[in-house]
Amino acid sequence: LVVTSMDTDTESAGMGVVNFGTGTPGFRTANARGTVAAPTALQSGDFLGFLGGHGYDGSAWSAGTRALIGMQAAENWTGSAGGTFITLATTLNGTTTRAERVRVTDAGDVGIGVTAPTARLEVDGAVKVKSYTVAGVPSASAQGAGAMIYVSNETGGAVIAFSDGTNWRRVTDRAVIA
Repeated sequence: LVVTSMDTDTESAGMGVVNFGTGTPGFRTANARGTVAAPTALQSGDFLGFLGGHGYDGSAWSAGTRALIGMQAAENWTGSAGGTFITLATTLNGTTTRAERVRVTDAGDVGIGVTAPTARLEVDGAVKVKSYTVAGVPSASAQGAGAMIYVSNETGGAVIAFSDGTNWRRVTDRAVIA
């Protein structure tokens, strides 16, 4: 399929959806087990659909997708149960095997490097928060209680600080940053 860019009038291979009026443009996939004549319910782990990318390495096309956004069944489907989860998968430089990197569960928990997160955000590895100087920290009340930042020039040395809803406080001793 060749699509002409609406911005530059150039052609590129791709697929586009354009809508005018009150409708909502989108891309939809559907999947079932069984056959066209006798479809059966999805089972846990089955794909509802995915967006995946293949590439050419100079001599052949990749055998599988190297990057993938997947939508999958989180449970065996019935008329009253249709839980889902979403995954993002990439291929590490220097390799050819795709691996899941991020998952959003049926409950909305997000795992980064974790395939079964049990908290709103669970990360397998270090987490980096934005660095500020004391003079440049954002408003603690605007950021909200529980927000965290790194303060690079706090008295006594660099420190992680959290918002109590009014002030930024050092994690180490709960004192207001200065």
